[in-house]
Amino acid sequence: MLARGKSVSSLKSCSNIELKCRSAEYMLEAIGAGATATSSQDWPLVWTKSPEADRVNQDIEQIHITGRQKPAVQATFISEFATSWLYQTWELTKRNYVAYWRDPMYLIAKLALNIFGGLFIGFTFFKASNSQQGTQNKLFVRFCSILAFIHRLMFGFLSQFSWLQF
Repeated sequence: MLARGKSVSSLKSCSNIELKCRSAEYMLEAIGAGATATSSQDWPLVWTKSPEADRVNQDIEQIHITGRQKPAVQATFISEFATSWLYQTWELTKRNYVAYWRDPMYLIAKLALNIFGGLFIGFTFFKASNSQQGTQNKLFVRFCSILAFIHRLMFGFLSQFSWLQF
């Protein structure tokens, strides 16, 4: 446990720790970090002089020694990212579909836009001749399709970035 000044202390020497609902407050008061900020003993000093602190320090030093004896780990980087581009695309697509599924108004609006937009574009293109007017109608249909597609994309993106204030 840390005492005042971020020094390590131990409550192993405490004789009667009450393990009731206030055990955390009792430990804080025992090391002088509670509301009273007073302590009968210098707990960081008690910890540094305890045999348990010596064992912990020996264990840490042993870990350091064994770690220095091992060769360095060679890391190989295949890519800049942790996963492949295809996997990231798959996961983001799944996440977007779940977000769409959780917003039924968006799904209904998208369905209505697709149905009515498809009917409008389809009937505009229906029996178009190869004359000048028919060619203009075909170009208009393509233009409307592109605008509808952009609108469908932009609405989804703008709703996700609603925190931006334009």
